[in-house]
Amino acid sequence: MNNIFMKFAWVFLLPMLFSCSKVEYPAPDATKLPKAAEFVVSHTIDSTNIVTFTLENTECVPVWIFGENDQYTGNGAKRRFADAGDYSVEVKAYNSNGISDGSMLYEFNVETTWVPPFDPAPYVALISGGSAKTWVIDADTQGHLGCGESGTVGTGWWSAVPHDKDAYSIYDNRITFGSDLAYTFDPVDGQTYVNVGSGYKPEYKIEEADYVAPIDLQNSSYTLSSEDGQVYITFPENITTGYIPNAASLTNPKYKLISLTANSLELVYDEGTIAWHFLFKPYDPSGDTPDAERLAGKVSKNWVFDYMSAGHIACGEPGTVGTNWWSATPLEKNNCGLYDDILTFKADDASYQYNPGRGGKIYVNKDSGFHTEDNPNDGNDYQTQVDVQTSSWEIVQEGDDKFLVFPENTLVGYVPNPEALTSPRYKIITLANDKLELAIDNGGIAWHYIFVPEGSVSVGEEISGEGYAANLVGTWGWNYTVDGHFGCGESIENPVGWWSCTANGKAGFSLYDDVISFTADQYSFDPVDGKTYVNMGVTTYHPDVRNEKEDFVAPAEVQSSSWEIVREGSYSCIKLPANTLLSYLSHDEQLANPLYYITGMWQNRIDLVWYTSTGNNGGPIAWKYSFIREVK
Repeated sequence: MNNIFMKFAWVFLLPMLFSCSKVEYPAPDATKLPKAAEFVVSHTIDSTNIVTFTLENTECVPVWIFGENDQYTGNGAKRRFADAGDYSVEVKAYNSNGISDGSMLYEFNVETTWVPPFDPAPYVALISGGSAKTWVIDADTQGHLGCGESGTVGTGWWSAVPHDKDAYSIYDNRITFGSDLAYTFDPVDGQTYVNVGSGYKPEYKIEEADYVAPIDLQNSSYTLSSEDGQVYITFPENITTGYIPNAASLTNPKYKLISLTANSLELVYDEGTIAWHFLFKPYDPSGDTPDAERLAGKVSKNWVFDYMSAGHIACGEPGTVGTNWWSATPLEKNNCGLYDDILTFKADDASYQYNPGRGGKIYVNKDSGFHTEDNPNDGNDYQTQVDVQTSSWEIVQEGDDKFLVFPENTLVGYVPNPEALTSPRYKIITLANDKLELAIDNGGIAWHYIFVPEGSVSVGEEISGEGYAANLVGTWGWNYTVDGHFGCGESIENPVGWWSCTANGKAGFSLYDDVISFTADQYSFDPVDGKTYVNMGVTTYHPDVRNEKEDFVAPAEVQSSSWEIVREGSYSCIKLPANTLLSYLSHDEQLANPLYYITGMWQNRIDLVWYTSTGNNGGPIAWKYSFIREVK
C-alpha cells in the first residue's frame, strides 16, 4: 500500500514541479568546441573510385567541404575521384557548443584511374533500330569497300568507286542486327565476294584475282565491347559481314566500329597488317515497292527536311542535281521557318498537305516574288506567313526520268523562284523508303532538296568536351519519339538500368512540352503549359499538390539563370544555380544541386544524367534526360 501511495504522489507532484520551475538550458561553452587538431579522419575507396569519408570523433558531427558549392554534413560522405592522384578535403565539425573555429585539410591518395564501364545500349539501339535492322553495302558511296595501312580506316590504298563490284555478288548481301544481340548474314543469292588470298573455298578461284564463292545463311550473335576507347563488334568464329578479306576475318571476326548513325554503319577489319573498310546503309526493300507506296506509305507518310545532311537545300548549274554552286551545311538554316515544315502524302486519294509548322512561316528566296510585302529588300531571303495548304500529287514518267508534279501554286518548303509556284514540277533524284531527294530546274538554276520521314533526322556528328559549351547554345526539347529517352538506374553509366521509358511513354504528364534553352551566358526553362512532372518522393516542391503514392504534375514558371560547364571526375557537367529546373524533378537534392552529367552530345542531341548517392530509398540513383535540338 505504501508503494502505491508513493507512485500516486509523484503523479500529483510532477505538474507542480513543471509549473513552478523554469527550464534552464546550458549556455554554449567556447572551450568545448571541436578542435580540428584532434580530428581523426579515415576513408575507404571502392572498386569504382568512390571514396567514403568518416570522422572517428563520435562526439561531434563532421562537415566535409569539397569545393565552394559542394559540401556534405555527417559521416558517410561519398565522392568519386575518377583519376589517380593526390586529393584533399577540408573538414570542420560541430557539437552543441558550435562549430570548430578551425578546419583540418585531410589528404588522401587514389591509386588507380577509374574508367566508366562501357555501355553498349546506345549502340545496340542504333544498329538494331530498337528491334531488328537490316543493312547492306552502300554501293552508291565512294569507299564502301576499301583497304589501307593497318591502324587507319582502310581506304588509303584502294577505295571502291560507286558500284565498283556490281558483278561480284556482294551488294545483295544483307546483315541484320537484333536488339537481343541476334545476328543474321543473308547472302540472298547464296554467294559472296572473296579476296584471292583469303583461303576461303579456293576451288572456286578461277585465276589470281578476287572471286565469288558459295556461302550459307548464317544465324548467330554479336557482342559490343570497348578497348582503349575504341568500340568493337565481335562475332563467333566463321561469321562474316559479306566480303571475306582474309582467313583471320573468319577465325577472329572482330571489327572496329568507326561510325554509327541511323543511316550509316562504318566498320574496319584490321588484323595488324592491312585494314579493310566496309560502309553499310539500311536495307531499303523499296526496290520491290511501287513509287507511290514509297512516297505515301500504305496510308499516309510525313516528310521533313533532312537538316542534318549537307545539301538538304542547295543550288547549282541547270541540268544538274543542283548542288555545285551552294550547299547548305547541317542546321545552316535553323530559325528560318524551314525545318519544321511537314509534307504529307496520302495514299488513298493521292492528296497532299503542306504544313508550315508551329510558327506558320515559310522560307522564300528574295527573288521569288512571293508575298513581297514581307520582303525587307535587304538582299537576303526572308520568311512569310502562310496557312496549311491541301492539294494533290502525282508521279510522272518522262523518258528515263520521273517527276513529282503538283498543281500550280503548291508549296513544297523553300520557294526558290516564281517558276516553282507556276510550275511545281520536281525531278526525283532519289525515292526510297527513307529518303526523298528532289531537284527543280527552271533552266536558269537548279535547286536541290532532301527530305526524310518525320522522326528520322540523324543526330549529326558527336561533339567532344571542348565543343560542349558552343554546341549547347540553342533550344532543346525532349527526344520523346525514341525508347530510352528518359529513365532511371543505379549509376551514371547505366541510367536506365531499372526503368527505361518507351517512346511517348509520358505523354499527357506535362513533360514533353518543357523547353530548355542556352545562350552564351544564360539558361532558361519554359514549361510552356505552366506545369512540369515531379517525382512522388519530392517533398519540398509544391507540397500543396504532392501525391505521396505516384508521380504528380505541379505548377512551374519560366526561369532564367546562369550556367556553366564544370568538371566532375571524368565527366563534364552542366551546373545550374540552386532551385533551377530542367524539366522532370526527381529528388529534393536535385533542387539544391542541379548538376547534370553530360554522357553524350551530338550536333542535334544531348544525353544528360542527374545522380545522387542518396536516393529516395537510401541508395544511389541516376536519372536520364535525352533532348534534341528544337528546329524551326
